[in-house]
Amino acid sequence: MSYGGMNPKIWSTLSEDIVIKILTYLPWDGILRLRAVCVKWNVFFRSEEFRQKWEGRDPNQLPLCFMGCKKKGNTVYNPATRKWQICGVSISPMFYTFTDEDGISYNTRNVRMTGAAHGLLLLKVVPPWNQRKFDLFVLNPMDPRTRKRIPLLPEMQDRSRSWPLGMAWNEETKSHRILIQSESSNSRMWSFHSYDIQSSKWEQIARWPRDRLRVFQHPSMCGGRFLCLGIMSRSQMPDRNLNPIMERFRAYRQDNSSRNWLQEPTWVGDDDEPSLPYPLHFATLFHLDEHIMVAGGRVKCEMVKHRHCKVLQEFCVWKLQTLDYSQDSDDMTLKDEWIEVHRMPIFILEQLNRDNSHKQFVCAANESFVCVANSWRDAALFDIKNHSWTMLPSHSPFESESYRSAAPIFEGYLCDLHFCEPRFDISL
Repeated sequence: MSYGGMNPKIWSTLSEDIVIKILTYLPWDGILRLRAVCVKWNVFFRSEEFRQKWEGRDPNQLPLCFMGCKKKGNTVYNPATRKWQICGVSISPMFYTFTDEDGISYNTRNVRMTGAAHGLLLLKVVPPWNQRKFDLFVLNPMDPRTRKRIPLLPEMQDRSRSWPLGMAWNEETKSHRILIQSESSNSRMWSFHSYDIQSSKWEQIARWPRDRLRVFQHPSMCGGRFLCLGIMSRSQMPDRNLNPIMERFRAYRQDNSSRNWLQEPTWVGDDDEPSLPYPLHFATLFHLDEHIMVAGGRVKCEMVKHRHCKVLQEFCVWKLQTLDYSQDSDDMTLKDEWIEVHRMPIFILEQLNRDNSHKQFVCAANESFVCVANSWRDAALFDIKNHSWTMLPSHSPFESESYRSAAPIFEGYLCDLHFCEPRFDISL
């Protein structure tokens, strides 16, 4: 065989150790192609030996972009092919196949992506025989057949009383952490538990009074502790004749001490952290060089041809920065403030609003990219390092599948949007 124009005869002169060494430097998309060459190569590229030796990771690589909804299923943007692919159809037929706690295999389309971090994807799966409970699975999209079922505590299994907030990478312990919120035995409190995928252990990390109405979302980790975005109440897209509801987002930090307002491990932020400069309709939290970042946008309603339409009014990226304030040379104080570092250009806003229709907007981010998508399958990508915007290709697979429709893909259902870096060196 040949790869990259290399003379096939050269391969026969190389020792097996040298061949393996060369293969460990291949990029992820090259490995996917070589897995289809033969059974022997497929087994090797899926082996633990190769996972431990792979050196082909590019930290500036555009990640996989997963988009989904309850009714229309899940898709992924493949940066290698520059196309959207349908999970379970044109990519990974095993995506919707799972195994319950008794080892029984089952198929279901009731799968929601609830988080992604450091090469792994978190799935919330509702088994077809019991719509009241859910299962959690973690998988590597590079090998979807290999997945891990997360054993839920008894108080977490009821869908109406518990929900996963997401997944984050803990740089301190080099492990993935899942964050889930559920009703505690004390009906007046919410409990927050974290699951360490490496140690396979649950830990209660915080509690929160239910009468202090907050909704937590988009967890991240810094210094071994969780951070979340919080809002006063759950944001919902409005009825057709109402303006969208805006929320004052605020970053909340995990506090493990007993010296806070609750005098036990909880979230702090109401009095300690500044809120975003103005209310937003949607937002996401991420880190960049140890700085806390938030990206979010505002939506407005307009009358177009005698109908109500929702359009994206603006979208910005902020950084939480500590500033010096001094009245004179003898008096200096420090204060955290959100500083705007980027604003979406008008030409991208126009492309995301091009249909002038009833839309829902969501966003996702990691340390290198920010993605904004609407419910008509349009998506814009912001390269943080180069400060450049591009529109991702349209969902062309839908044109030939059952997804071809004049209606938006989400049709009122909440959209999931997540970045997942293609990694072969992450094992479960």
